[in-house]
Amino acid sequence: RVPRLDVLKHLLQELDSLYHGLLKGESPVPAWRQYLDTLGKRVTVRWLEERYHGLAEEVDSQGNLLLRLDDGRLITLPAGEVSSHG
Repeated sequence: RVPRLDVLKHLLQELDSLYHGLLKGESPVPAWRQYLDTLGKRVTVRWLEERYHGLAEEVDSQGNLLLRLDDGRLITLPAGEVSSHG
């Protein structure tokens, strides 16, 4: 069992901290980036009705995925379901 009230309290404190950081011009992207295990790997991304295949190169300052497609183009994807190919 997990005490839901404690989890909610912690989550709200973290969101408040991120919000105050944003007000000071701090971006949460560098901290978030360290948890992305797909960067540098070949992935498939489903976004809307499309599927994109390529190398997950980076995330931009807004948190969008920069995907290098197999034809060499670099595209920016704001969201999607990502699956890694190893």
